[in-house]
Amino acid sequence: MLRWMAAGVTRWPRAVVGCAVTLAVLAVLVTTFRLGFKTSRLDLLNPRSAYNQRWLAYLDEFGEDDDVLVVVDGPSATEVTAAIDDLGDRLGRESNLFFDLLYRPDFAEARSKGLHYLPLKTLVRIERRLAEIEPVLTGQRQGLGATALLQAAVERTQSAAPPLASSDPRASLEVAAFDDTSLDALTLLLRGMTASLDDDARYESPWPTLVSPSELPKFEDERILADDGRLGFLLVKLRKDESQFTGNAPALGRLRAIVADASRLHGRVRIGLTGMPVLENDEMQSSQKDMMRASVLSLFGVAALFMAGFGGWRYPALCVLTLLVGMAWSFAYVTLAVGHLNILSVSFGVILIGLGIDFGIHFVAGYLQRRPDATDSRDALIDTAGGVGPGIITGGVTTAIAFFTAALTQFTGVAELGVIAGGGILLCVL
Repeated sequence: MLRWMAAGVTRWPRAVVGCAVTLAVLAVLVTTFRLGFKTSRLDLLNPRSAYNQRWLAYLDEFGEDDDVLVVVDGPSATEVTAAIDDLGDRLGRESNLFFDLLYRPDFAEARSKGLHYLPLKTLVRIERRLAEIEPVLTGQRQGLGATALLQAAVERTQSAAPPLASSDPRASLEVAAFDDTSLDALTLLLRGMTASLDDDARYESPWPTLVSPSELPKFEDERILADDGRLGFLLVKLRKDESQFTGNAPALGRLRAIVADASRLHGRVRIGLTGMPVLENDEMQSSQKDMMRASVLSLFGVAALFMAGFGGWRYPALCVLTLLVGMAWSFAYVTLAVGHLNILSVSFGVILIGLGIDFGIHFVAGYLQRRPDATDSRDALIDTAGGVGPGIITGGVTTAIAFFTAALTQFTGVAELGVIAGGGILLCVL
């Protein structure tokens, strides 16, 4: 069968090469417009696993966007605050790249929940006073005339008064407490009645104040500072671009440009960036550059060794070109079969270069061995296909099967790498 296929290929070589190159060009186009990238470490895990489900539930509850921490270090609080305000103003104007900016805490919502910050003793007092004025709050205003209120205040004062003659040393303390608190209601009522008799007839509430201003929590408008103001912080989240291998690269690049400009403007302060988005971006950028560099170096290294081993450049060049066509097909296979690359499977190009070139080496070695005894190159190619072809096919299929078995694992990153590398090996064999 391999001899028959080789005979057909050598009979119409231009048509076969033209079809292969055309498919490679189409594969490159499909890859360019359809291939996606998944750069999150979560994409390496099986989404159906129990631990990943718990983590995804946590992200649904609290969000998956981590903060970038901008750190400002300066000689004084004034200079640090000025730099933070400048950065905050610039970032706030670019909401298409940044969100959830925090550098000047907004206590508006905290003030509306001020009761949560009061001590328990104060809360008990508030509850007791609310119970006393519950009839007023519920609209039951019978008996709220001046006479009734005055009589009720006097009775409450008399009932709360401790005995004056007592040998108990705590009696003086009780009298003091009575003087400070028990007369409050009566005093407020009399003060309100007196105010209503004045010429301006102003109103004063007869009810005691629930919370005095001194008891309220202080929410001051401050920056996030440390070390006596010489260290300041700003938190911001980056919007992601899912079409990029490093999704937050555009926003992070713009943030670094803003920080560099602010550093020049505020010359006495130092501004730096940290946080998981920054670390992950640097990691992905480094991984991408290193992988590209490794692929190029491995391709040239393989070609150089090929040329040195065979003492020429023509056959090695043809093998490398054939390998590149197979890799182009492999990228289209990835696009159609999986649809994306992750931070592990992005390395499959190096795998194909290292393993895919072996098939060409075996075929060229077999061809050169048979060419002197053949009548022409066509007969040598057909004889080579029949002689070493079965071994090449067997080696390629077994290697691909070994990669495909990785798809049986529960680790999605490794499973996808196995499927991609296995299919790529088969295409390189062709």
